[in-house]
Amino acid sequence: MTAKHVIYIMVVLLLWTSCLRPELYENIPVIKEASEAVEGNSVTLNSSVIGQTGGIVECGFMYGQSEVDMRNVKTYMIGRNFSTNIYDLDWDKEYVYYAYISNGRNVVKSSVHRFRTPGSPKADRMS
Repeated sequence: MTAKHVIYIMVVLLLWTSCLRPELYENIPVIKEASEAVEGNSVTLNSSVIGQTGGIVECGFMYGQSEVDMRNVKTYMIGRNFSTNIYDLDWDKEYVYYAYISNGRNVVKSSVHRFRTPGSPKADRMS
């Protein structure tokens, strides 16, 4: 085998492996709609993935009192599910949030959802 053959084989292998990688990055599963469970001034956000989870490198939730001021809460996936607990939210406020998953290149988001924390228990006692 000459040097030309070795170089040719290396170039073919390099092109072949580079063609496979975009498929992995494009293959991202579908995110199931998120849900919430509010308890006092805390919330548990839940979501799950429909399909394979092998390519997911990050998942979590974005939340805030408006879509402009959303903060990121990264989570870990257990099986196909991921969730987070957020504590010490403001009383009697509406929040928006969405779940997301990422394969390092593309991000898939759920639709934006809303929840409201109840009025402060201290305010109820003063009435």
